[in-house]
Amino acid sequence: MTMKIQDEFIDSIKKSNASELSGEIVEFSVDQLLDEGLLKDIPWVGWIFKAKNIYTTISDQLFFAKIMSFLISIDETSEEEKLNFSKKVENDLKFKNKVGSTLLLALEKINDIEKPQLLAKVFTSFLKNYIDFNEFHLLTDSINTAFIDDLRKLARLGTKEGRYDRLDYERLYRSNLSEIQKNISFETQTGGSSINIDFKLSKVGERLKDILQDRIKQRAEQIERNKELW
Repeated sequence: MTMKIQDEFIDSIKKSNASELSGEIVEFSVDQLLDEGLLKDIPWVGWIFKAKNIYTTISDQLFFAKIMSFLISIDETSEEEKLNFSKKVENDLKFKNKVGSTLLLALEKINDIEKPQLLAKVFTSFLKNYIDFNEFHLLTDSINTAFIDDLRKLARLGTKEGRYDRLDYERLYRSNLSEIQKNISFETQTGGSSINIDFKLSKVGERLKDILQDRIKQRAEQIERNKELW
């Protein structure tokens, strides 16, 4: 991963325009994402098609497909928000490198072509200042570690669509999306002890659920109101 790719990637984020894309694009396969006939004329992703012709291994091709999936999944943001992000990364190269490196390393490690779309939702929340960089970084790590089906169920948790889902909270624990709720030790009749452990969503898990369910704006506004009360 060269600095050139990192700079091109950040520039694509600054120039992204969801209105130029059809809604079906987020459902594209890996081959379609790298089909020059479909997307190469979109200015803010054109560099990917040049780069993918240089990096020819399967892992490289998949990496660029994940970058493409991420870029076309970024929710449309206002011109003011893009301008603020643009000014921040241009005036603070350390911050620019940190954001670019975090995203590219995360995309490189991602093991499912659906996950870049989830990462894009988290990054959009960061871009809109609903979460800070540390939260963004934590959520990035959690998405990378979690099983994709668990993330799908988390996105449906508490909704009508997810009423038959059974979320594996114990499995979510390794991705920091759940936490131990109870740790009860009691003596048995034979003099031994037994421990009963239950799990619940962690704060990180709750935050990711709000983002995936498009409720993060309301949550962020609620937090600000509570701060004002104190």
